[in-house]
Amino acid sequence: MINTFTSLFAMLGTSLMFCQTALVPLAEYGFGQAQSVYPLPKDHSRSDHFTHTAPMGIMMFQSGIATLAPPAYCTPVLNCTDRDNILKVVFAGIDNTSTCGNDGYNDYTSLAAASVTAGQSYPIAVSVGNGWSSESVSVWIDYNDNGIFENDEFTFVGTGSGSTVSANIPIRNGVSGIKRMRVRVAAVGAEVATWAESCDSTQEYGETEDYSINIIGTLPVSLTAFTVKAIGNNALLQWQTASEHNNAKFIIYRSNGNGKTVQIGEQSGAGTSGGPNNYSLYDRSPVNGVNYYQLLQVDHDGSIAELGLKSLSFNLSLLEVKAYPNPTAKQLSINFAAGRFSMLQMRDLSGKVLQQLNIYETESSKDMDLGKYPSGIYLLSVEGKGHYQSIKVVKR
Repeated sequence: MINTFTSLFAMLGTSLMFCQTALVPLAEYGFGQAQSVYPLPKDHSRSDHFTHTAPMGIMMFQSGIATLAPPAYCTPVLNCTDRDNILKVVFAGIDNTSTCGNDGYNDYTSLAAASVTAGQSYPIAVSVGNGWSSESVSVWIDYNDNGIFENDEFTFVGTGSGSTVSANIPIRNGVSGIKRMRVRVAAVGAEVATWAESCDSTQEYGETEDYSINIIGTLPVSLTAFTVKAIGNNALLQWQTASEHNNAKFIIYRSNGNGKTVQIGEQSGAGTSGGPNNYSLYDRSPVNGVNYYQLLQVDHDGSIAELGLKSLSFNLSLLEVKAYPNPTAKQLSINFAAGRFSMLQMRDLSGKVLQQLNIYETESSKDMDLGKYPSGIYLLSVEGKGHYQSIKVVKR
């Protein structure tokens, strides 16, 4: 057995090469005959374009035991000197202008990696030369790190000439980390710019460039909006998600310039949802000055992610007591500066107290139900700590 392998090694060189497309016609190495599958679009009369295809793996024999060395990415040899080349690649933070590489190959994996999120799509724009009427652009991402660019890792970008070709690259779900992305232009039509050509040299005219991308794991929540606005003396927080994955709940904190942080509420999440979801929460006790609102997301496994931070300023010392709606048929909301008042009373015109509510130090609003009282005019008074204010309220 070992003698047989030794003889085969002598015929093929010192290694057995395993091609990405699984089967390599032996005619490429001097055995039998090979036939071209597709018509050649440019002058493919050169005979040296097979010579530098790098092996994906090398079978080595030590003490009669066969072992497979770690795979290396192939480096196809192409001719880009006739303007069949990549001029610029723009993708998720990559903005790289290049010239024709040696043997039609450039390795840019040492550049800063593109940053993408699993499950999302990102636009890519590739500017190509005008060496031929059809310059077809393809992209592969080696998601499983096996050194092979496979069919489900392939995206055909498009065909152009002396132009910029663009498309969206979908990023596979369930993967993360640094991956290799291959960008290729070849002077061929779209019908032959297939997934199997990532290591091909037979198309001869074109160029290949490799880049690194950093895939961030799928986010539990895709937040599309987070806003905070003042409604009287209250702050209204609203947010929207495009999708949720294992989302247990949201927690909202408020802090101010003195370093005091309090939780002002929480909302149950939608669990796993592919559609938009809307949420809102009122902060009825904002502090005077700048209020910082932090929105957190809690997963079912207990992990926490910060989704956003917003600020909203109140000048409560300049705001009078406000009651609305006024007139009202039932519900009345009363806003005031926190820390200034201690008691709220509703009286009829005879002075009889109909309702009395205590106001706590941190409160800046109260609600009253006037539904059981007859239509007419009532007097609302707010007092405490040297402050007093009275408002006429009309009950419809």
